[in-house]
Amino acid sequence: MLERDALGRTTREHLSPQVQRQFEYDGRGLLIAQTVFADAAPLFEMRYDYDRTGNRYRLKETKNRNLFDTERSGASGSK
Repeated sequence: MLERDALGRTTREHLSPQVQRQFEYDGRGLLIAQTVFADAAPLFEMRYDYDRTGNRYRLKETKNRNLFDTERSGASGSK
């Protein structure tokens, strides 16, 4: 089951009775985070950074409290 905001963007996805994925957007409507929860406890989170032109240049993943940070080189525009 999907939940959507007034703009039609997915805000929550029910993957099972115990597991849900939550989506967050910035003021430009770009996806900035998604978090998967099991029994209301976060399993992992992915956060996205964008440059001024809306190109994603960084992905930060947190799994089991460990941070994995990936930055794409050659992103266009200024950050």
